[in-house]
Amino acid sequence: MSEQSAPLADDFPAWPAERGEAAYAPAWVAEGSETGAWMEAEAPRVGETGVARAGADLTRVTLEEVAHGRAETLRRWLLLDDGVRHLAILTAEPGGLREHTPGELAADLMHDPAVDQTRLTDMLAG
Repeated sequence: MSEQSAPLADDFPAWPAERGEAAYAPAWVAEGSETGAWMEAEAPRVGETGVARAGADLTRVTLEEVAHGRAETLRRWLLLDDGVRHLAILTAEPGGLREHTPGELAADLMHDPAVDQTRLTDMLAG
């Protein structure tokens, strides 16, 4: 699971979709010129980079790996995030990409009866 050094192709949104419904793509997102250019009403949610928006510059994205399922994706994000660079969690949706926050994945897992809550708590506390 190594980082790809080449920017993503324009057809990247189709790529995770080919890997199945539960495929998530942790990807590094370099800061771009639009970082401070969002109008207040359009600003990305806390924890998002905005790279999944229509017209975003996908050359700023460098794929780290593909993870399968919310729990594995959250575990990988917790291991990879260095607090300096932006690590986005992307999935494919019809018509484009969707960006997920780690908090969104954790909240989904907290409400999933199939998830071992003790392991999830340990993972988040670590």
